Amino acid sequence: PIAGTEVVTNPGTPGEDLRLTVDAGLQLAVEKELNAAWIADYATSASAIVMDAGTGAVLAWASEPSYNANDYQAVARQAPADFVDPLISSVYEPGSVMKMFTATAAIGQKVVTPTTLINDSGVMQVGPVQIADADRRPMGMIPFEKVIAYSRNVGAARVARYRALAEVARRRGIGVVAVGHTATDQAETLLFRALRGDPPQALAGMSPHRLLDDGAPPLLLCRPLLEVR
Repeated sequence: PIAGTEVVTNPGTPGEDLRLTVDAGLQLAVEKELNAAWIADYATSASAIVMDAGTGAVLAWASEPSYNANDYQAVARQAPADFVDPLISSVYEPGSVMKMFTATAAIGQKVVTPTTLINDSGVMQVGPVQIADADRRPMGMIPFEKVIAYSRNVGAARVARYRALAEVARRRGIGVVAVGHTATDQAETLLFRALRGDPPQALAGMSPHRLLDDGAPPLLLCRPLLEVR
């Protein structure tokens, strides 16, 4: 500008420090383990997030395939799809994430303990829906802690059928959509819909309590889902 003609219209305000919650050491460890699992399982993609359960702070965040940010132009030419972060950009079925809700609800409601024996039969029929473990190989009677450790769909589904757990899911807003005049009196869950195989119009005006009275199993885990594509 010409000397003497500069005018400050907005002086601005002093900035503040921005500190990330990412733990550098944990981030490196997650990236290494995720890369190893991605290669070992011949997976198309793999993703992982580590969060502080108390605060929700993100401690580590990684996806494969990844890219070298220092070679941005080469990646843009050769594999631009690698720039897409599936953790924030992709829509995917929750899969075994729901097992954590099932486990916390079941133990919190004293439905089971970590050592309670659960029948993992490999395949389980619930109405029109067949729930199966990924390998379709039964592990037999195993403690609930192993059901979670080995991510067994059938074992988790058996525990999730207890009525006490359905209310826990509703209190946390899992899968609840309003289909009537109020969300309180006319609510339905996507999980119930998936299990019964009913079209949405058939559920108009039907509350979760009505569904329970009709004998629909109040499952928190609706069907076997795949997390790694």
